[in-house]
Amino acid sequence: MRLTNIIIKQNITPREVVELSISHKHYLTNVLRKKEDDIIIISSPSGYFSAKIIKTNEHEIAILILEKKAKQTNSHLNIHLFQSICQQKKMDLIVQKTTELGINIITPISTSRSKIDITENKYNQKIERLKVISENACQQSQRNIVPIINSLTDITKIKTKTNELNIMLSPNADKTL
Repeated sequence: MRLTNIIIKQNITPREVVELSISHKHYLTNVLRKKEDDIIIISSPSGYFSAKIIKTNEHEIAILILEKKAKQTNSHLNIHLFQSICQQKKMDLIVQKTTELGINIITPISTSRSKIDITENKYNQKIERLKVISENACQQSQRNIVPIINSLTDITKIKTKTNELNIMLSPNADKTL
């Protein structure tokens, strides 16, 4: 049976009792129908842990951290995606699927051919939504680390290191894969 993966932002240790957020409480009790004594997996900056639900009621949920796991669910590849901005639903889907595939960093870029005419400050408000989508995709795909989603950048300001493999996909390119 596949265990449920929850990502939290705080450091934890074995035999510690942790209170989860209201959104985690809703997800575990209402969506997944988890009850007291069920085992789940917790991913945090301090590692990957098994945990047991010890208390759940209308307003809160508490877990007991059992033991640290050695499982690493992230790719050893360091992939940075520069994605031209697009309509919100398409951008949401791109962030979700690339997170599930193992992307480490996502940078939305504006280009001269972008159909979305939006200022940098206004688009950065949407970045928070993309971060939530990315976190949910990590939980779904059993990843430990949520990818970094950078703020909107102009394509002319992108600088890459010379010793890295850089690939830009374009429908009008001279060379093909």
